[in-house]
Amino acid sequence: MINWFKNTYFYIIFIYRPFIAKSGKKISSFFLYVFLIVCLVFYFVMSENHMPKPLNELSSVYGIAKERNYSLKNSLGIMRVLLDNKKEMKIGIIKDDEDIYKILEGEKVKIFLSPGVSQSFFVAQIQSLNGDIYKAYNYEEQLEKYYNMKKFNNFMLFLIFFTIFMIFLVNKKGEMPPLLKTYKIF
Repeated sequence: MINWFKNTYFYIIFIYRPFIAKSGKKISSFFLYVFLIVCLVFYFVMSENHMPKPLNELSSVYGIAKERNYSLKNSLGIMRVLLDNKKEMKIGIIKDDEDIYKILEGEKVKIFLSPGVSQSFFVAQIQSLNGDIYKAYNYEEQLEKYYNMKKFNNFMLFLIFFTIFMIFLVNKKGEMPPLLKTYKIF
């Protein structure tokens, strides 16, 4: 069943010669494949980037700011907010703004939510109910970050195709697999 695939040019160039054939191209092919995997991971992790919205289009919640917890690995954390309907919501925060969250702990606040990775939310702007803004949302800055991330993703996509092309060039000539039975597809 799989032998028809072993007769294809794709199999010979991208699987047989880099991994199975006895040649000196295994090391260079291995590093090219590692680089390809790293580029693919960066591309797919960073591609989940949402177009920023103006402040008036962001969703907002009202609630009492409760406790905060930060990760030991990085500066990200979670703040628990007790909403008006008595449900608790977890919102992503950044440790750089810890002074703001200390002041607001236990107070009723309005939080504008910015979409994060994998259906999570981060604080875009936080203000007290009387209108005092503690953390301001900068739409232009968010747009600039978005377009920079888009440029980075396009560069990663270029590197992915370039690496595939390099794998092709490195393995274009070389040992052929043993003769297999020819299969007629039609």
